[in-house]
Amino acid sequence: HHLGDNRFDGTINSQFQKQSEGAEFSIQFELSEAQLPPHFNRAQVRLMAKGVQRNHRIVINDNTLSRRLNQAPEDGSFGEFRATFDPTVLRAGRNTLQIIAAPSSDDIDDFEFVNVQVRLAP
Repeated sequence: HHLGDNRFDGTINSQFQKQSEGAEFSIQFELSEAQLPPHFNRAQVRLMAKGVQRNHRIVINDNTLSRRLNQAPEDGSFGEFRATFDPTVLRAGRNTLQIIAAPSSDDIDDFEFVNVQVRLAP
């Protein structure tokens, strides 16, 4: 996926492979009661990102995670990003994960990401 406004400069963004999808990515995922606390007490969002140059928000069920998507390799390649969060924000049934690109006064940071995962652990 590619978020931003297709206005990129510098070598860090020269390897992009897709046109921008806008400023926000949103996806829904389902969980059962057996995937929630107390069965699982640790939760983490993982993804691979490149071209990240600002503090992008990750939101799960209207709760902004404290860790921002704010790092990627400086050479423009993909790097792993992890953000641990409180699993009590999850619910049985439909859940929503959003990634919201950080704007500046006249630009939205362009970056790409793949392999978005929500991992649960006991």
